[in-house]
Amino acid sequence: MFKFFFLLCFALFFSTTFAAGICPGTDLTDELRKTIVDLHNQLRSELAQGKSLMKNGKYAPPAKNMYKMRYDCCLEATAQSVAETCVMKHSKHECRNSGENLWALGSSKSDPKKNIPDALKGWWSELAEHGTFEKVPRYQNDVGHWAAMAWAESIAVGCGFK
Repeated sequence: MFKFFFLLCFALFFSTTFAAGICPGTDLTDELRKTIVDLHNQLRSELAQGKSLMKNGKYAPPAKNMYKMRYDCCLEATAQSVAETCVMKHSKHECRNSGENLWALGSSKSDPKKNIPDALKGWWSELAEHGTFEKVPRYQNDVGHWAAMAWAESIAVGCGFK
């Protein structure tokens, strides 16, 4: 029987509060939390420096005022409660003050140490697979997961998985 691996990450926009330390009540380890934050910050740093490749073979313009992400236990708790449902459907935006990315993997054996970074890289790859910048930026649905990770004013991230 396949085990369903579900990862949900929230990126918090315009918030000034976040929890520090170990987040109780989930199976996510501090090592994985660090991986999540470090990978977000690495990819965002590359974007800020103009080193993120787009579909057209050009580099995305350098980001301005890109915040460094921190881990948020409240976002993790919210993400975990959604992940527990194993429903691949975005929650209503009015019910949260954050972006939301979903990832599902059907497998007989899941490995969060591998699957979580794979999900983050998969979301980020939308820029190289689909995205281009125009003179007047516009939202593109096919880079929505990337945009949630790349949004300059995002300051915190929290993930849940099942």
